[in-house]
Amino acid sequence: MNMTDNLATLKAAEAAGATIQAYTVEGDDGSSQLEDVAGLGYWRDIEGPVQWTCRPSRYRVKPEGVA
Repeated sequence: MNMTDNLATLKAAEAAGATIQAYTVEGDDGSSQLEDVAGLGYWRDIEGPVQWTCRPSRYRVKPEGVA
């Protein structure tokens, strides 16, 4: 799946009511790929409409059973 397909899937999931999370690293603008910052931050729920300003790899649908 390419980044465009991943972003379309995430947007569809948000429209269907799924909680979207963003991988957040303090002091980072979101332009780095997830693999470049993995382990440096945390996943956080996005409140309200997602702005989609970070790389698509920095978003995910909140996994089942995660508080």
